[in-house]
Amino acid sequence: MKKLVCVLGFSTVLFAACQQPSSDLAPVTPDAARAEATPTKCSSPLSVKIKSSYKDYDRLYLFEAMYVGRNGKDSTLAASVYQDLINGDEVTFADLAYNKPVRVRFYENEQDKTKFISSGIFSSCGQGGADFDFKSFKPAVTASPVTFQVKFPCTDVDNKKLPATVAVEFRQTGTSQWLPLTTLNRNDVKKNLLETSTYRVIKGKSYDVRMLVFSSLLTQNATLLNKDVWEVPVKSTNFCK
Repeated sequence: MKKLVCVLGFSTVLFAACQQPSSDLAPVTPDAARAEATPTKCSSPLSVKIKSSYKDYDRLYLFEAMYVGRNGKDSTLAASVYQDLINGDEVTFADLAYNKPVRVRFYENEQDKTKFISSGIFSSCGQGGADFDFKSFKPAVTASPVTFQVKFPCTDVDNKKLPATVAVEFRQTGTSQWLPLTTLNRNDVKKNLLETSTYRVIKGKSYDVRMLVFSSLLTQNATLLNKDVWEVPVKSTNFCK
């Protein structure tokens, strides 16, 4: 229990002045306590599950999370990510403001921000299930997939000399943001090739690619894709049998 320090004195009138010690803190009001306890950022990301009819269509599209104003309209940009439309995959937005209504926008053509598909409204901290339905979506242009292959300079590759997986990143030539292209698995090596199929690159455009194989960074820049196969040669014989 806090003690009051009381000073008694006499004058023409007897008075008592009581005051708290200066070291005591002022009482915390309920409103102040709530303000101190309320976080400013979500502790967990908002994950929105994709519902679509696609199983291997891994082309990346721009998604934006927009804070929703009191009038129910989109107000400010909360976060943006790139994600494919494969059924069951999730679009994840991290570090959002705490407990705010959020609507997600999908852009088929990110160069035209006037055209987009909107989701329902979700809680920024991801409470409850959040789905985005693309079952009726049909791409305006459906490009054929490109085979991405890493070619080794020998007849047979010893896959045990390769890392279990190799993450490959790409970007369109002239841009700065690297995006995930694919993840190669050493168990998929066939003779001297390690390859996969992807919709993330389009014939007729120029790309840069990079991948880290153990401590070696393998790169190829300004590659114009003019056929259905994108070949990246490996010069080192360290992975050969």
